[in-house]
Amino acid sequence: MMTTVFAQLSDGFVVCPAMSIGQPRSHSPALTATAIERLLAKRIHDGLYVEGARLPTVREMAEALGVNKNTIVRAYQALERKGYLELTRGRGAFVRQIEPRGGSLDSRWLERLDHLLDDAKSNGLSRELVLHEITRGMDRKYGPAGLRMAFAECNQPDIDEMGTQLRAAVGRPFEGVLLADVLAHSAEIAQRFDLLVTTFYHLSEVIAAVQPASREKVVGIQAMPGHDALLNIARLHGQVIGLVCDRSGTMDNLTHIIRTYHQSATIMPALIDDQSRLQTLLRKADAIVATRSCYEQLMNLQPSAPVVMVVFTI
Repeated sequence: MMTTVFAQLSDGFVVCPAMSIGQPRSHSPALTATAIERLLAKRIHDGLYVEGARLPTVREMAEALGVNKNTIVRAYQALERKGYLELTRGRGAFVRQIEPRGGSLDSRWLERLDHLLDDAKSNGLSRELVLHEITRGMDRKYGPAGLRMAFAECNQPDIDEMGTQLRAAVGRPFEGVLLADVLAHSAEIAQRFDLLVTTFYHLSEVIAAVQPASREKVVGIQAMPGHDALLNIARLHGQVIGLVCDRSGTMDNLTHIIRTYHQSATIMPALIDDQSRLQTLLRKADAIVATRSCYEQLMNLQPSAPVVMVVFTI
């Protein structure tokens, strides 16, 4: 027979040892079914009632705690629903200390959380402070949640291509943002996002555009022409190789790459919007390298020289 019962103290409920189960308790108010449920659940969780142990009968527990039998019935039934007890008619209440399956939300875990929140409230901690500390703990264990991240590039095709690669590598979603929008609305963009990622080609532009306080949000990543593009560039033949881009920074980097493969060739760069320079390039180039953002517009001009399209990867 069980030889311990529970006493109610000013700061909660604790186990009081060495009290006879038959001893009436007239010194404290009657416990509610919810309070009894929580106290028994704690004992099961703490291992004081092992799996298979038989709890006192409804009548014995009611007499020991000085409550109505219906109160004990409700407490036992609640514990059965939550998986703590198995109630068998004619035999009694038996402990079912079933370990939770990995990844499942076990009622005993929720019980511990409930006790923790009660303790925080009784110590006068505000809701905001408790939530803040819980969030900080979650971020340490699970990583920051809801981190707002953007990937900025100068054209939509590269945003789509490299943004997909970046999302796969990091395992988190990125919102694509055009570089022109970042430069035009840098303060708004910096406020909207916790992290602003761009390629090394545009890193200096983005850093210069945002306010000093927001520059720590800007992160650069390496982006290079893909393997197929580099292979096709290396296979080009001709003394004059044209290069068509939509930004001067990209043009400088690709000029260096092309010169690595064709040291004796003349590199003739042109921005896609510079029609005069572009027409000269079309007349003189033996081969042309174009970024994907310019490729369709260039092909509409029906160049006679072979064209290699550059797709960047990270």
